[in-house]
Amino acid sequence: MEFPESMALCHPFFIRDGDVEIPLPEWAKAEIWLGWWCRRLQLERDRLVVTAVLPDRNLAAAFAGLGCLLAGAQLFQSGLTWDIFRALPKGTEIFWRERGSQKRYEGSILEQNGWPADTVPVQIIKGRRRSDVGSTFGFSRNWFNDCIFSEERLPAENRSKAMDSALGLHRSLGLETNPKWIWTAGAEGRILTSQSRFHEALMGLRIGVQGSDPVLLGDALCMASDNDKTLAKLRLTSVSHVPEQGAPVTILDGGRAFDRIRQIESGNILMLLERTEYTAEIHNLLLDLRNVDKTSPSDILPDVPSRFPPGMELAAFVVPWGQ
Repeated sequence: MEFPESMALCHPFFIRDGDVEIPLPEWAKAEIWLGWWCRRLQLERDRLVVTAVLPDRNLAAAFAGLGCLLAGAQLFQSGLTWDIFRALPKGTEIFWRERGSQKRYEGSILEQNGWPADTVPVQIIKGRRRSDVGSTFGFSRNWFNDCIFSEERLPAENRSKAMDSALGLHRSLGLETNPKWIWTAGAEGRILTSQSRFHEALMGLRIGVQGSDPVLLGDALCMASDNDKTLAKLRLTSVSHVPEQGAPVTILDGGRAFDRIRQIESGNILMLLERTEYTAEIHNLLLDLRNVDKTSPSDILPDVPSRFPPGMELAAFVVPWGQ
């Protein structure tokens, strides 16, 4: 299958597993597109519910997650700008590090009292040294531009480097991703999965394009579990837990994850199932969704590929919130 032009992918992917390098398989392309489509198609009063029945869902959620990130990067507009930063209310927690440095800081916005109008005072809550705590920085526009800021705690050095690698993948694909996107608070998607199986499937796999160094697929996903409170663009939730926060897209990886569908209160839903996991309960749910479906072909079909890999079955419904 071919990616639609609206995905703006200028170069083909390849996968490297050890010393073996192959073009991205058709089924992986389909999963990337599914994640991209579910993230891109955000509806005001309705939600998209998609079911994909697959011969094998190993790595399917990972590639769908990558698609979510590609769409989120495309949709991104501005992030935390200087004007937004200046308007943050007193007490807002803020997180930053200097560009080219891994020294991370956490602080709280202070009142403007006594500070120049073009300066934002911030009291340090946590710094590299204990002596930093309690001191106050006055951020000017230039200093703001010299730092990476977020309203979510920045990750440690290893994951920060992984997120830089993810941006490198976007550039190699020909995407004009704004670097601020990756440091802006909020995940593009959430995967309910068996985390041990998920991580095991990713081990050693790299993804890239011809003429550039491939990156670890796990790095490209910019992911973290719910237990990790630092910034991530993709959240992993154990199938035994109810997600604490919503996301634009929730990917239900397998039959056990399906059991949580009624507890997903916001965002679109993508269910990934193997044939053996397609139960009567799931079938009945799809029949219920068909009865309330509000799909308008003109709204959803332009970005749909003309063909899909053999053995893959899809059902998509646009339904009112609460269904």
